[in-house]
Amino acid sequence: MSERLWSKLALIIRKAGTLPLPASDTLIEILKNLITEEQATFLLIFKKSPVTIEQIKQKAGLDDRELNKLLDDLMHIGIITRLPEAKTGDLIYKLAPFMPELFERTLMRGGTTEKERQLATCMRNFLLN
Repeated sequence: MSERLWSKLALIIRKAGTLPLPASDTLIEILKNLITEEQATFLLIFKKSPVTIEQIKQKAGLDDRELNKLLDDLMHIGIITRLPEAKTGDLIYKLAPFMPELFERTLMRGGTTEKERQLATCMRNFLLN
């Protein structure tokens, strides 16, 4: 299931933005560097994005503490975003577009860990291909 999971998530991520993204192993490698398999499985909930917290709760089956931690972690990474819905003002969650938003949130922090260097290399390869 693992490779199929990453392929499904890559497809969902590709559709989340306004810029067309190529289907590539590099995109999957970037996702694997950013998030865990557990987080990737959770993100499949965002196939029909945006979603409300109630919709997420129904599909995730997590208690409030676990769910809030997972959402906070994914927002910190930059792969999802939370914002008020234009008409109602209710908070909604959606996948962040890969370019430029996810790219900026992950690399513009100026980190220098090995994981961040690997991610920068993956991003460079993605942009050059």
